[in-house]
Amino acid sequence: MQRYFDFLDQTQSRQVLAEAIRETYDDLFRVNKDAYKLSEDEIKNKLKTLTRGEKSDNVVGWMAKTFKALCDYASWEGTPKAPSESVAQVTERPSKSPSAPARSTDGLPSKSPSLHYNIQIHLPPTRDSAVYDAIFKSLRDHLL
Repeated sequence: MQRYFDFLDQTQSRQVLAEAIRETYDDLFRVNKDAYKLSEDEIKNKLKTLTRGEKSDNVVGWMAKTFKALCDYASWEGTPKAPSESVAQVTERPSKSPSAPARSTDGLPSKSPSLHYNIQIHLPPTRDSAVYDAIFKSLRDHLL
């Protein structure tokens, strides 16, 4: 939370963003300590390696565009360099994602992304139970 408040200070927001990028994209910076200088195609190729081909070209492309856009806004002067580590060690580690990993039914991390829907229904005030029965029957017919 403190990072957000630091980011709000326009005199240091670009440096704060650079630190956050370096931390979030740690694996990419371990492959290339100056990853922020790479072209979008070079970033895309590095991300393909880091994700071990588990992401589609479209997804990797958007990841590269996002990384490049963030790096273009950030200020890299004066940000500390991450410790170097060999590529072999990086590719053996699972890639980090900004959100919590999806879990399969056995409690282990899922390999494919999953979607979760939360549906809210605002029921009309009525004493006629047939209205509620019709709503829930329709939900069952169309959602299950």
